[in-house]
Amino acid sequence: MPFSVSVIIPTYNRAELVQRAINSVLDQTHLPDEIIVVDDGSTDHTPDVLAGYGAALRVIQQPNAGRAGARNTGLLAAQGDLVAFLDSDDYLLPESVACRMAAFARDPALGAVYTDVWLIDSAGERNERFSTIYPVPYPSGMILAELAQRCFIVLSSVMFRHDVTLEHAITFDTNLELAEDYDFWLRLAVHTPFLYINTPLTCFQMPDRVEFTVKNWGLPTTSYQNHPNEKQHEITVQRRVLQTPSFQALSPLEQAKIYCAHGMKNMMVGNTNEARQLLRQAIRATPSYPVGWSLLALSLLGQRAFEFAVLLRRQVVRLTSKVKG
Repeated sequence: MPFSVSVIIPTYNRAELVQRAINSVLDQTHLPDEIIVVDDGSTDHTPDVLAGYGAALRVIQQPNAGRAGARNTGLLAAQGDLVAFLDSDDYLLPESVACRMAAFARDPALGAVYTDVWLIDSAGERNERFSTIYPVPYPSGMILAELAQRCFIVLSSVMFRHDVTLEHAITFDTNLELAEDYDFWLRLAVHTPFLYINTPLTCFQMPDRVEFTVKNWGLPTTSYQNHPNEKQHEITVQRRVLQTPSFQALSPLEQAKIYCAHGMKNMMVGNTNEARQLLRQAIRATPSYPVGWSLLALSLLGQRAFEFAVLLRRQVVRLTSKVKG
């Protein structure tokens, strides 16, 4: 039996950009069964734009509730077996829905599929693949141990089974201003396997405050400096993971790696005491894991030296990955 698909587009005051997003869904080689656009209290001419699409869209208008609230409205309304979110400043490539659907057809046990994406600027021009500027592992299967270390999933690239989120009451946390999608994926990853497709099927618009000429992963002008508030929200989400039974069920080495990743991020934003505490926990979890000892020693040199060393290593990894690619 084929799956039905709902694509949800939350939007707020993006009358021009939302047209690009909607048109990209209408141009799919396999049209979804429904396209839900949640107008989150727009004050520009977004309602007029949406009205122009007629019956092609299911439009829900609501008072402004923020990104998480708008996504929850769409998720509650969705009737498809599979759900995909598309931010209104992003757009899909023509095979995006079909390719992701095919993955579920091949393996009905999958709970979610995520893909590589093209990064685009404010003019919609492609720059680089996300995997190129963020060369980390992109695992498949039960990915909680890797995902708890860092967020490597772009929201508009994901398609997931609706029944899994309904069964486990997984929605977006409206108390989070940022990183609410990361929190959503972490809770989903507890219950179901993911599949990574190493092909860009979505175009993701980078925030204007992040310059493409200075890669925000591994160079001195980093995302930590560009928008530290976002990193603080990621840390808030990651702290929650450490308190869960799912974390306790991981192997000591997996726990140590997560502690190290959290410790690094805390050190990079200046939470020195918390960083060192996490690195000590990594050592206690797996004393034979050398990274915990190395990072703890490095933290004693201070934040600036720690940041320089970590960013230098990341730059080497990024350049090495680019050469290999």
